[in-house]
Amino acid sequence: MDEQEFDTINVIPFIDILLVLLTIVLTTSTFITSGALAVNLPKGKAPKVEQVESVSFTIDDNGQLFFEKRPITIEQIATTMANYDRTSAVLIHADRQIALQTFINVMTRIKAQGFNKVSLLTESSS
Repeated sequence: MDEQEFDTINVIPFIDILLVLLTIVLTTSTFITSGALAVNLPKGKAPKVEQVESVSFTIDDNGQLFFEKRPITIEQIATTMANYDRTSAVLIHADRQIALQTFINVMTRIKAQGFNKVSLLTESSS
């Protein structure tokens, strides 16, 4: 029997292998970006965080403003905050049903007094 020489290379098995490798790469990269694979992250030491004084405002669902659980008006913010250190953190507890403008008005008055650490507290959604 005579053996025939190949004039061309059969690339179909090569393409099959490439497609399998492509599938593996795409699947693995999807797991890594979505956090489904456990990754051991490097550990570092965080610097000590200095404890700062904090004060709290509350805006209820009717738009009523409270400072440390005492009712006040928006005009009284300046006199109420006059005795506090400007590096104090200011926490605002606002009901989700209030108008955004009410929150903005309170935050603007607080920032006008020189307080830069103003935070809106939220619930965790777990």
